[in-house]
Amino acid sequence: MDEFQLTENSLHSLEIEKSILGAILIDPNIIYNISDRINASDFYFNFNQLIYESILKRRDKYSKINLDLNILMENLKEDNILDSIGGVEYLNELIDSSYTSANIEAYIEIFKEYSKKRKLLNVSKEISKSIYDNKKNSTDLLEEVQVSISQIDEEGSGDDIIKLSELVARDYERTDNNTIEDYPKTKFTRYDSVTNGLRPATLLILAARPAMGKTAFSLNIALNVAKQNKRVLIFSLEMGEEELYNRLLAAESEIELKHIQRNRFDLNDKDTINKLLIARDTLSNLEVYIDASATPTITAIKNKSRLLQRKYKNIDLIIIDYLQLVSATSNKGSREQEISEISRGLKLLSKELNVPIIALSQLSRRVESREDKTPMLSDLRESGSIEQDADQVMFLSSKEYYNNPKNSEEDNNKLLSSIELTLAKNRSGSTNKSLLFFDKPIQKFRNPTYDEEKMYFKGEED
Repeated sequence: MDEFQLTENSLHSLEIEKSILGAILIDPNIIYNISDRINASDFYFNFNQLIYESILKRRDKYSKINLDLNILMENLKEDNILDSIGGVEYLNELIDSSYTSANIEAYIEIFKEYSKKRKLLNVSKEISKSIYDNKKNSTDLLEEVQVSISQIDEEGSGDDIIKLSELVARDYERTDNNTIEDYPKTKFTRYDSVTNGLRPATLLILAARPAMGKTAFSLNIALNVAKQNKRVLIFSLEMGEEELYNRLLAAESEIELKHIQRNRFDLNDKDTINKLLIARDTLSNLEVYIDASATPTITAIKNKSRLLQRKYKNIDLIIIDYLQLVSATSNKGSREQEISEISRGLKLLSKELNVPIIALSQLSRRVESREDKTPMLSDLRESGSIEQDADQVMFLSSKEYYNNPKNSEEDNNKLLSSIELTLAKNRSGSTNKSLLFFDKPIQKFRNPTYDEEKMYFKGEED
């Protein structure tokens, strides 16, 4: 057969299918070990599909009585399919085709390989048809391919449904080994103490009004996580990669951003030059990836994240700056509906890749019209779906920013120092409010001392 003329008819083995069914008849307990890995649709021959479906349908019944040829024959009669599958003669062939159940794992490996290749072939046919129909754009087609391939890869993995007793066993193992979950830490003490770090499969919303430092804060988290030998992916929709790099370099070197942006340094200032060289060396060794596409859609974000995940096997954190600049796939309906599609898409992506996603978000202007400028969940722009989909919602705010008169931009940069980080929603634990100090010229946040935080919140209930 010409290797370029591959067809579905060449991607099967009747003998392997018969061996698997025959092994079940020899050792009925096999069905409990393979039923979460093999679907009826994995069988190429319809008569084998029908037999397997009949066995699966009565799986619980077979835990009380032993399955044998006679019982299977009666069940197939009951389902009115005995003649359809070839009668008693074919059932006898099944018994004869499998002398032992010991090779069942080898049979399943070959069997699943054929099944996956047939399904991949069908995906390729469908995508070819869609391309020639020319009714969908390339971005939507890529999304369909990504989803279809992911489903084929995960199909029959047996990981989707888990028995409670298995979770109990895992808990005992953690207790016996005296271990706790090692989530990536933000290195912002009060947040990490409440959340134990950035949990996988969670969507975290970081929201603030302009000038509160939400981009800088997210980049500080990115640096802190990457320094724990973790991989971070940043989607920057507002800034180009060079501007983002300059901010990361300022935070790491503790050299003012304006000097880095102008690229003007006194070569005789050995201390500054040394800081710069060390920071560049540190950044070059971090697993941080930046995508600064001008107008990414939620579909593009999904596809690029999946691509990086497949390439490196894992991503430990995804940051999106910021949510309101992401475009919906359909661009139909109201902006609230589009935001709902985006936030839901990000939540599902966090679960699919088992990775925390931090999405930056704007707050509405009504925050500034209130006497109390502390943000609330209802202040999220297009708030309903964002609040619903988010596992955590964090706010950055500053009393100093609103209480001090605004003069020059340089004065404002110096005034903005005390920042309140409010964990307003936490699906997995408690909420809290903590103090951070933001050194805006170098784009760096730091933790306060115990006394600094105690003095700041003096008179407030913690």
